[in-house]
Amino acid sequence: ITTNASTSTSASASASTSTSRTAAVKHHDRRTLFQDAAAFVIPASLVLSPSSPSHAISSQEAESSYNQYAPTYDTLDGGSVADSLGIEQARSKILQLATGKVLEIGAGTGLNLGKYKFASSPGAMDGVTSLTLVDISPGMMAEAKAKLSSLNVYVPDFVEVAFVKADATKDLIHLFSAESKSTDDRDRGYFDTVVE
Repeated sequence: ITTNASTSTSASASASTSTSRTAAVKHHDRRTLFQDAAAFVIPASLVLSPSSPSHAISSQEAESSYNQYAPTYDTLDGGSVADSLGIEQARSKILQLATGKVLEIGAGTGLNLGKYKFASSPGAMDGVTSLTLVDISPGMMAEAKAKLSSLNVYVPDFVEVAFVKADATKDLIHLFSAESKSTDDRDRGYFDTVVE
């Protein structure tokens, strides 16, 4: 707070001092208000330190939540908002670069399905030759399967599209490693492109 150290008997000096003090107090109050608001918006208790662990939701909670959101998820992650932000255009450009055996982790409702460029022949590396879609949520995969059958996109007969229910935080190595016995040879050991 700024104060006027001189005292005056003059009315104008007194009014000036009073105005000066009021302005200074208002300025200080606004600054304090903003500092308090900033402390409220980002409380220190939310700042993570190396000694305070972060807890993500469990696999079961994720599956349950995504099952619940599946029917309306595309309006959240796609649609007019994504278009206006350039997300759909960027998604299309990036997915056109995918070639060979493709693994898509967290495939969700299949928003990417219509954006892949499929190979011209089984051995060609000019597009996708196989597509493995992984998601933890059966509800999301059901939406993706429905989308695949309703898309106006030609998927060549030689391109196998597989849907795999899996927890990407722990199941991928078990499912797709070279030593895995849980998948056929097509998916074992490697993918040419991984989309996350």
